[in-house]
Amino acid sequence: MERTFKVHQRDTNHWDIYTDGKRVFKIRGYPGHITLIDTQATDKNPVLFVFETVSTAMAVVCDKLML
Repeated sequence: MERTFKVHQRDTNHWDIYTDGKRVFKIRGYPGHITLIDTQATDKNPVLFVFETVSTAMAVVCDKLML
């Protein structure tokens, strides 16, 4: 099975991650407080984690999407 995802950077700390044409994660914040948001979460708290850097948040995204 082939699985791909795309990353779109709007500005320094505003990133969107898409798979199958749907946004699945958002990364928002400022240095030292980067929030990873699961846009497909069905609960009232879609925030997964808060990180120091965007690259750390992206590492988690890659880990979740590359299963």
